[in-house]
Amino acid sequence: MPPDNKQSPPRTLVHFTSSKGGKEKALATEVVKPKSASAQFLQKMELKRQSQPTNLLIDLRKKTKEPCYPYEYRKLIHHLNEAGIEIFENEIHRFHGLYTMGVYEKVTKEALLPPSQRTPSQPPISIAHKNTPKISAEAEKAVISPPESKPPVETEYPEVAPNLLAEEKIEPLNIVDFGYSPQRTEERMTYIMPALLSDLSGDEILAKTIDISVHGVRVKLDTSIFWQKGDEVLIEYPNFPLKSGIHFEPSHYKIIDVIEEHPHTICCLQLIENPVHQEIIEELSKFIESYRLRYKIDLEDAIQSLSALFFERIYTQNSHSIPLFFEEKNDKINLRTVLRNGAHNWFESPLFQHILGRLGNLLTQRRHNNKLIRENGPENIIVYAFESNFLHNKWQTFIALESDFSTLHQLHQFLNIAMKSEHFQAWKLLISPTVFPTKNREQNIIEPLIDISHHEKESALKQIASFKVCGFLCEINQQVKLPKMPEVQEPVNHILERFLVSSQQLSRYEKLHVPYFRKREENRYYLTTQVVAEIAGIIYQGTTIDFSPGGVKILFDESVKAAIREDAILTFEGLKARFKNVDVSKQRYRVVHLSDDQHTVSFSRDHRYAKHAAAIFFKRLIDNNQAKLNMCASDIWMEARSLLFESIVCNSTPTLPFFINGQHKNWKIDTIAINHQHYYREHLLNESPQVNIAKIIPLPQWEKILDNALDKRRNFIQLYETELYLYRDNETQNIVSSFEFDFKTFQNRNSFIKKALKQTQYTFYKLIISPIVEVNTSLINDQLQELRVHSKHKAMIFSDYVKQLAAMGEFIDITPIVIRELTHLNL
Repeated sequence: MPPDNKQSPPRTLVHFTSSKGGKEKALATEVVKPKSASAQFLQKMELKRQSQPTNLLIDLRKKTKEPCYPYEYRKLIHHLNEAGIEIFENEIHRFHGLYTMGVYEKVTKEALLPPSQRTPSQPPISIAHKNTPKISAEAEKAVISPPESKPPVETEYPEVAPNLLAEEKIEPLNIVDFGYSPQRTEERMTYIMPALLSDLSGDEILAKTIDISVHGVRVKLDTSIFWQKGDEVLIEYPNFPLKSGIHFEPSHYKIIDVIEEHPHTICCLQLIENPVHQEIIEELSKFIESYRLRYKIDLEDAIQSLSALFFERIYTQNSHSIPLFFEEKNDKINLRTVLRNGAHNWFESPLFQHILGRLGNLLTQRRHNNKLIRENGPENIIVYAFESNFLHNKWQTFIALESDFSTLHQLHQFLNIAMKSEHFQAWKLLISPTVFPTKNREQNIIEPLIDISHHEKESALKQIASFKVCGFLCEINQQVKLPKMPEVQEPVNHILERFLVSSQQLSRYEKLHVPYFRKREENRYYLTTQVVAEIAGIIYQGTTIDFSPGGVKILFDESVKAAIREDAILTFEGLKARFKNVDVSKQRYRVVHLSDDQHTVSFSRDHRYAKHAAAIFFKRLIDNNQAKLNMCASDIWMEARSLLFESIVCNSTPTLPFFINGQHKNWKIDTIAINHQHYYREHLLNESPQVNIAKIIPLPQWEKILDNALDKRRNFIQLYETELYLYRDNETQNIVSSFEFDFKTFQNRNSFIKKALKQTQYTFYKLIISPIVEVNTSLINDQLQELRVHSKHKAMIFSDYVKQLAAMGEFIDITPIVIRELTHLNL
């Protein structure tokens, strides 16, 4: 393209400017200089404009003589040439699957240009949080600089600087209940009308309804009642026919709860199952469905359920703990499934796979000894592993459990060798019985997946139920601290040979990435027929697995050498022999997915060919044989399993997650998540987490944490770690806490820990904080839309809160590791 000699006019920005006094404002025109703050502002605004979704159609048929093909995307049919399709797909990838103004403009401007004049493809845009005003250099220093440290408190241990926490005003935290499901499985609406209650003896009481559902009602009485929980009463609604035209016969209800609120009484009742009530149930369903938009759902219940789903998804996608699921089968414990998210980066390491295999063998041995899980609760298993050529000058793998050593001296000898290796790893596994979601929660997870069959639903639930044991693997490399010790007295070879991994076979398990995304938008159906594929001039023989109008999955007899989006020509030999009048040979497709062994390949139809005979035939085949074909819902089944696993993780997690948000980057902890597992009773010295988080992390300590966890722009760094030590004083019953950065020397830290060990209650934590880098909220879209229908204000508040979330933290218990370290130093 020849250079353009015409100079483009300088860009200008018109904005209001204040006078020196600050009261009067006037319009000013600014010439925008490159790389200036105004230039960056215009660039951000332009990117924001390009990111706006659109429904504009693109039709290039009258603009070019090249053949244009109908291209369907999200129910919009465009007519594009070959270059337009290529640009469209690249830009859709750039804008994360959304059809935006940027996609529309790029295709319409460059689809008809020669390749040399097109701008190169850009990487996917980053989705950031709301921008904040620019901070001046002086203000930035004032914000980032740490607060003045106060001299340590003088106690009987003068070398210790504890935070003795006095009672002060504490802002309440939001508590998210992992595993929460709506208390009522049916929608209820506020509806006030008279209700006449009577028992079997004929005694009658006049009440008013508070809300109703199909199978239940809540009423308010002006007096106390002598009925009790479990009694049966007859309810009649005198004004119901006048209000709705429904003839509501008196019906039998059972009292399930009585709440005394002087001078009133609230009574909750449930309709007794009886075939006589079937007509009443149908009439009530029609009534509630007709009037549901005029009345309110239980907003508090809906928001609590929505919050639980949202924070569970954030936790599973950002937690640094790796969940492991073990299957108990034929007297063996086998590692079957490992959940992986964007924060986990250990899975490509063969050493990590050896570690998983060693832990699986340990649990199998315990199963034979009937000591799989301790009766007094979850158990910590610490494993050390490294690779080195210390033994026979050959690179080998060594793995040891802390329980393998009979004395601390032996453990020290091993660690003294292991920690010299660059490939040293230390992990803590906490194993416990799996805590499954409630039946209501299971239904809430699976029921929205309407395409999943009953067989696949039962299969998913049955497989999940077989995982009796779960574990959470946490990396503790930084917590393994050993001072300089005397040289190892025992020969190195004798120590290492005990822990040499003899078998080179790596542990085999399923890596399930959360969240699981469906890979195909169309329903696909099982079909087995012979097919011949030509890819890059090479012929492959295979058999179809499933098909849809837009694609097909094929299992080949040999590995396929192909790249993603490479062209392929498929000939369906089996269909040609069966359907003589249909020509399904030499059909154009593209490779969209290859399995790890490259034997199974998924293809998508080539949209550059409008008259795609195979796509037309498959659509007609599905329409005419809908009842005979079996739907392949493997994607939906995998999604259901992923959601069930995520719920189990949140019900069983031993860590204590908390969430950080703030306006204008004034970050603070405002939400903490808990579950109902008994292990939580040991968290935070048996006090309410809502109160204790504010106590153990007072404002000065929180500012120090932020100084280390934030970069110069006050954004969270990739990972921040520190340690927290706290105990409850036996005499004063006050909580005393200190962080790792509070101690000037290693001896001061040890003195504090020694004093903590003399108390009845103490605990030590590893604190992790990392930015929320991957959040998929598709799971809550339906619930958020339902909330928006009934309360736009509540939905807006929740949506704004979601946008302000920036980071997540976890408290990981490292008490046994700290005690072992201190005990060894004393020896």
